[in-house]
Amino acid sequence: IRLSLVGSEMCIRDRCRRPPSVRWDMNGKVAIVTLAAFDSKTDSQLRAALDAATARAGSRLGGLVLDLRGNAGGLLDVAEQVAGVMLRKGSRIGNLYGRTPADSRALVARDSLLPHDVPVVVIVDRRTGAGAEIVAAALQDHGRALVIGEKTAGAGTIQILSLIHISEPTRLRRI
Repeated sequence: IRLSLVGSEMCIRDRCRRPPSVRWDMNGKVAIVTLAAFDSKTDSQLRAALDAATARAGSRLGGLVLDLRGNAGGLLDVAEQVAGVMLRKGSRIGNLYGRTPADSRALVARDSLLPHDVPVVVIVDRRTGAGAEIVAAALQDHGRALVIGEKTAGAGTIQILSLIHISEPTRLRRI
């Protein structure tokens, strides 16, 4: 087996795999969960981590430390799901504003998992951005978490790329 590290990906036999976006550990009955990014597997990995941590704690968690340091964001719907794990169903997470009213919608918690009496602390740093900032802000705004750490990147936004269909060949020029 040939093992090499390429950026933030691990390559085994020339096949690259990203490391899991969720890592977790326990300190007594407190779960410490690190979210590196919001990718397509983050929600299910977070839920599995919380279930495993709860089982290891015995009956219930004594608290949750959510480490978002270095998390630059990722998929918006996953950020919405992550915040929804800790907020009451129906809680407003934020708003998505598109170019048209049809592209705009409210971000809302839909599937809460963590009991609401379990204390939550969120750790952020200067590399925490975009969707991770949205999660931290939503949890703080709802009084659900204490947010500690450094000033974040300050983006708090998500950009979505859209394919533009052009019916005839076009040249772009600077104006």
